This record gives sequence, C-alpha cells and structure tokens, in this order.
Amino acid sequence: MKKILVAIDGSKNALGAVEYVKNLFCKDEKIEVSLLHIYPSMPPLFLEEELDPQIKKQFEAWIQNKEAAAKEHISDAVKKLHSGGFSDSRIYTKSLKQTVGVARDIVREADAAQYDAIVVGKKGMSWIDEIFIGTITNKLLELSVDHPVWVVDGKALQRNVLISLDDSEDSLGIVEYAGRMLGGLSDINFMLYHCCAPLYECAGADDKALWAKIEDVYEKR
Repeated sequence: MKKILVAIDGSKNALGAVEYVKNLFCKDEKIEVSLLHIYPSMPPLFLEEELDPQIKKQFEAWIQNKEAAAKEHISDAVKKLHSGGFSDSRIYTKSLKQTVGVARDIVREADAAQYDAIVVGKKGMSWIDEIFIGTITNKLLELSVDHPVWVVDGKALQRNVLISLDDSEDSLGIVEYAGRMLGGLSDINFMLYHCCAPLYECAGADDKALWAKIEDVYEKR
C-alpha cells in the first residue's frame, strides 16, 4: 500500500488538495489516504491558576469550538473522498492539538507513520507575499527532508506530469518516485524535461563554434 498524508484546515485550499488526491487516485486501490487536522492549543498564559476563572472558562470553550470545527472539517474531507469512490478502509483520520507548530507537527506525524507523500493546498498569496510573510506550506517544504511534499491548488486536474531533469542522482530518484506513485494509472502522461543553457552565450566570436560543438554533444546525451 502507498500512504498519502493530506493536511487539512477547513479552507478552500485544503479541500482542493483533497479533491486533487481524489481525482488522481480514485481508481488506485493501493492508495491509502490519511487526513490530518492540527488545531490550536490553549496559550500557556491561560493555563495559569491565577487566571480569572471566567476568562479561563471562555478559552476552554474556545478550544472546544476548535475541536468541534476540526471534526467538521475532517467530515467534509471524508465526504469528498467518498464521492470519488474511496471506501472507509482506505481513509484514515486524525485530529491533533498543536504542540510545536503546525508545519513541525505535520512532519512529526509523517515521520511516525512513514508516508509516501504529504499533500497540502497552495495558499492564494502572491509570490512576493510568500517570500516576506511566509506560509505553513513554505515552512513544511523547508522542514520535510525525508518526505516528498506535493503543493497543489485544487484546480481542474491535468493528467500530465512534467519532471525537470539534470544529470544528478536526485533527478533519477524523482523519476523513480513518480513511476512508483503514478505508474499504476493508465491515463497519466509523463514529460521528462531537461533545459541546457547555451554554452556559447558568453564566448567570444572565435570560440563560439567550439562551444556549439560541445553543446551538441551534451544535447545528444
């Protein structure tokens, strides 16, 4: 069985990630999907004994609402998977209170269960906002060293996969991984892409012919 962890938070982007997984793997009986929801924990300040009992009671109610919302978000995601033909035997759910940080908690869960992929929804932010503000998705990409992270926007699924290559072992590993995860799907088309920048762009007039020949050799490899 191949195991996929989908992080959800009730947002449109998260449900889009569930939709993506549903559309891609609905016919693959060897895929198990785990839905993970991380809900916020109560700030330490409000656990102090000296805190006004009324204020503490309000925050306890707040946490209960967050737990109830987590169950609702998971239920919505499960219904979406059911609509694509996923049976309950292929769906697992977990709701956890935040302990360190959302991204770190997701990675910790992935480490514990050894998932083949972590799938998250892409936030609708511009690239410059993501650079200066940062997102949980960006943090997850930074922290997840041993687990492939799929960042999807939930739009209409195109069953074409573009894999960028160079001459490294990592590139071959990506191709092998894509084949293992998607090879059982008959309607997936793979495009292997290698971009070779012209070697003679910075060469002088006398050297361009030589560099062009060298480039031709590399292109034929």
